[in-house]
Amino acid sequence: MSNESLPRFLKVAEVAALLRCKRRTIYDMVEQKRIPHRKVGGRLLFDLDEIIELDKTKTLELCVTIVLTNILLGVLLAATGKRNADVSVFERYLQACSSSFR
Repeated sequence: MSNESLPRFLKVAEVAALLRCKRRTIYDMVEQKRIPHRKVGGRLLFDLDEIIELDKTKTLELCVTIVLTNILLGVLLAATGKRNADVSVFERYLQACSSSFR
């Protein structure tokens, strides 16, 4: 995907394609305030220049952290035998991981 063919403001799917990750990862990054964005009329938009400026190492580290936390949640749920286990341990782990990216 060349930058010349992209509009100045991107949608979630376009950012995911540009960063080569899943759309869910982009939503997670927005929720964790790890990616610059704007909400316009209830839609998330991303400035192309800001996305290009992202530190690729941090983006990669965050994607890996999200994958690992999802794996840990699966292990937690499997270990407890519950579908909706108390995930406070998982939430504390996620907060600790996200603070390491600040």
